[in-house]
This record gives sequence, structure tokens and C-alpha cells, in this order.
Amino acid sequence: MKFIKKNSLKTSLIFQDSLKTHDIKGVKKTSILAISICAVLCGARGYSAIAQWAQHRTQNQLKRLWCRYNEKSNLYQPPGEPIIRQVLQAIDAEAVDQAIYACG
Repeated sequence: MKFIKKNSLKTSLIFQDSLKTHDIKGVKKTSILAISICAVLCGARGYSAIAQWAQHRTQNQLKRLWCRYNEKSNLYQPPGEPIIRQVLQAIDAEAVDQAIYACG
């Protein structure tokens, strides 16, 4: 169990390094990368398919995918398609690929 957590932390840090410097306020970019990778592995193709996949996750799954917590509604909220598109277009895809292969 410790091995998985250690690798997850390492991968998360590498993902953070792969993002370009501009910031999108209030968005957890690591969350969007995690959601996107899981969605693609489940067959999602395209930004709207990734967003739909995220919308169908349970609260526990959204929590584990580091989604933003809305204190007013007391719910974890998945990112929408425009934010997913914006973040994915801003990442260094090569660095993400290398991080994934390094963990395997």
C-alpha cells in the first residue's frame, strides 16, 4: 500500500511539472489530468466525452480524483468540458506520457 501512495505522489508531482505556467483560477489541474486519463482508459474520446465520464462518477470517486469540493452544496464537483479542454491543451503531453510510463 505504501508503494502505491508513494508512486501516486511522485506521479502527481510530475504531472504538476508538466503543466504550463499560466493558471486557471480555482482548478485542480492534477484532478483534470487524473479524470482525463481514467476516462480515456474507459473509452472516452474527446473533451465532451471526458466531461460526461466525470459527471457520472460517484461522490467518493470524485473525492478520490481530487475534484473541487463545493461547501455550499456539500458536494464534490467534476470539471466541465471547457475547463477540461483548456487544461489539456495547456499541458506538456510528452511529460505526462513519460510520467505514466515511469510508474508502470
